[in-house]
Amino acid sequence: MKVNYLGIIAGTIVLACLFFPWFTVTTTQTASTGATNTIEFKVYLYQLSTTVNGVQQTTPVNVWLGLSTLVLLIVTGIGCLIGSLRDGKKGRLILVFTGILALISVMTFGLNLQNNIFSAESIIPGYTTSLFQTGTASIATDLAYSYSWQMASGFWVALFAGVLNLVSLPTHPMRQMLMQRPLERQLTRSKKEETN
Repeated sequence: MKVNYLGIIAGTIVLACLFFPWFTVTTTQTASTGATNTIEFKVYLYQLSTTVNGVQQTTPVNVWLGLSTLVLLIVTGIGCLIGSLRDGKKGRLILVFTGILALISVMTFGLNLQNNIFSAESIIPGYTTSLFQTGTASIATDLAYSYSWQMASGFWVALFAGVLNLVSLPTHPMRQMLMQRPLERQLTRSKKEETN
């Protein structure tokens, strides 16, 4: 049995990206007194990690964009490994399906972020993020903050794994099937009958 090594690498990368942050938001608060607080949010598919002035706290993510992407990527990673170990059309079909599924999961996460299903507002009232990657705002007259956000490594690694999965298709081993022509089969049968 031949194995598609690129597909195995892609499946392993997909499963590994589940443990990377997918989205980060960093805010710096400045009070009128001059005191500053730095808050960093790291969104994983299964938890939110918040760091305030060096103190870290994690909470489970309840929004469906993380959970739906998590389920899609687990199915993608396992399917990619299974498809890479199967040769022939079935293995190739599984790889096509899982490659498309990986790209759909990345798009699902990105579109849900764009529609603002996750926002800092749901964690700390008064905070919001916009489609601009950096900016400043003021919540009240005595409190101003600056923020920056970015898609983190998990998002980009999953995107790379989905593309790598699709790139592995031409190298996927196919079964060698011996197709005899009907005339050759008939000649072979007649020769066997003559010898008997």
